[in-house]
Amino acid sequence: MSFAKTAIYRLKTEFEDIDAGGVVHHPTYLKFYERARCNQIAEGGYSFDQMLKEGLAIAVAEVYMSYRRPIGMYQTVSILSRVIGVKRSNMKVRQAIVSAETTPEQAQAVGDDFEKLPGLYHWMDVRLVCVDLKEMKTLVLPTALLSAMGLPEQSEWPESFDDVRVKP
Repeated sequence: MSFAKTAIYRLKTEFEDIDAGGVVHHPTYLKFYERARCNQIAEGGYSFDQMLKEGLAIAVAEVYMSYRRPIGMYQTVSILSRVIGVKRSNMKVRQAIVSAETTPEQAQAVGDDFEKLPGLYHWMDVRLVCVDLKEMKTLVLPTALLSAMGLPEQSEWPESFDDVRVKP
């Protein structure tokens, strides 16, 4: 189950993203996904500058990735991001890289099942935690972050929404 709509971020691959085989180097996918999540949060009204001033950071706790087909140099793609689980101190986000021709309507229509989209290159589930930078301990997710991700108040979450473990 998901509350948030699917956010879409467009990106054009560059020479620096490519490996010796002429395709996007595998660790670069993580960088692309991070950029898309940061953009989604910023567009939602919660800047990372603000988060750092509050002594907070968002850290990756778990990742499961699935490569479907390669992405080439100078190729424009869309990165989809959708929150699919939340608990007090962490959230699970499903993300996918698809062809640039994928429309917002198509992305919204498949809900959490990005594998149904034509033009799928790659997808992943990531569990994110909020960290106090001084104590280096996890914290309750800030209301401003939840709001920026398009989530309602915690009291409105169904019980099924608290599955945040990343499983293949």
